[in-house]
Amino acid sequence: KSTRLVAVPDSGYFLAAGGFEGEMRNAATRFFDMDTNAACQASSAKPGDCAFAQFVAPFVATPIFAVQSIFDGWQLDAIARPPDWERNASSAFGQHECKSGSTRCLATVNKFGAELNASLSAALLGKPGNGGFIDACNHHCGSWASGLTASFIDPRVDGVGPAQAFDQWYSGG
Repeated sequence: KSTRLVAVPDSGYFLAAGGFEGEMRNAATRFFDMDTNAACQASSAKPGDCAFAQFVAPFVATPIFAVQSIFDGWQLDAIARPPDWERNASSAFGQHECKSGSTRCLATVNKFGAELNASLSAALLGKPGNGGFIDACNHHCGSWASGLTASFIDPRVDGVGPAQAFDQWYSGG
């Protein structure tokens, strides 16, 4: 038998946007060896670009199956920073949501989701051989299977969860 290597990032597609962008670029240029992808480095306009999936994904040769929410809770908190974004007091997991009736918050969240979805589609999912399970739930990581993760994170698309979708993609189905 031969070995097949694939990459499966779980909530690892971060947009270069907001305050997080500057922090990540600084860390990437100061602390990380960003020479890991020469093609990305050659095409980069700014130092640290290759720390962000939207810039490096087109240059990755390994097939990628992304598990990602377009309304990633961590990214909404740290990158989008919508107005009227508040912690859900009934959530034991620190989830946030728009304050009731805040159209500004909903507009910011929806805009961020659309930008993340467009970037994912263009840079990663549009590349032959790549795949993904992209949901629209407010969570960050941990959506693999209800039996293995917190029960509140169990997204489905047409009745299929992330683990089933990965199995179908990996098996060529």
